[in-house]
Amino acid sequence: MTKPNANRLNILTPAEITELYGLPQFGDEERRHYFDMSAQERQVVEGRRSAAGIFLSLELGYFKAKRQFFDFTPAQVMPDLR
Repeated sequence: MTKPNANRLNILTPAEITELYGLPQFGDEERRHYFDMSAQERQVVEGRRSAAGIFLSLELGYFKAKRQFFDFTPAQVMPDLR
């Protein structure tokens, strides 16, 4: 019996897939850069309830970094929440 994906072409390694499509992993300097907001962005975020504003801030920073939207849990983004 063969593996179900044995005949499939693997172009990217799991690490490369994570690098391309996974949540960004920021250092302190990158975090300051990507989560820095313009006055207009800050106004939109502050116009939301706290939970929605926090989520919007995270999505905005991640989108600036990777031009993608992400599905995440608070545990996955705790360093960025701090």
